[in-house]
This record gives sequence, C-alpha cells and structure tokens, in this order.
Amino acid sequence: MEQILQIIAPLLSAYAGDYGWAVQVVSLIGTLRLFFKPIMAAVSSAVKETPSLSDDVILNKVTGNAFYKGFIFVIDLIGSIKIKPKN
Repeated sequence: MEQILQIIAPLLSAYAGDYGWAVQVVSLIGTLRLFFKPIMAAVSSAVKETPSLSDDVILNKVTGNAFYKGFIFVIDLIGSIKIKPKN
C-alpha cells in the first residue's frame, strides 16, 4: 500500500494545488479524460449490444443533454493536444 501511495503522491499534490493552479487544472482534466472516455466507450458498446431499445433511449438522452455536451467539449478542448498536419 505504501508503494502505491508513493507513486500517486505527486498526483495528489497536483490535485491539492501544491504545484500551482495550472498544474492542478491540467491534472484534474487529464484524470477526468483518462477515466471518462473509456467508461463512456464501454457503456456505449454495451448499450449497442443489448437487444433492448430502452437503454438506447436513455443513453441518447444523456449524450444529448446540453450539460453533457458542454462538459465533453471543455474536457476535449483542454485535454487534447491539437497538431496541425504538415502541408
């Protein structure tokens, strides 16, 4: 258990703002992106595989919500590195 705490100690310090507010924001958004995207991909895959259509309706309501769309936009905008293609 101590080894795990030693590994995540810098991340916890970043969450606490010990390295400044910019590092705090980047670490929080990175962690949200790290967990949120795979979870939503798994949920979407599971919903597509079920024969029931009621879960499809629920997922469409959640993903169509303005708060969800805004949250995803902010996470994607801040958490992504955009590189322009070479001409």
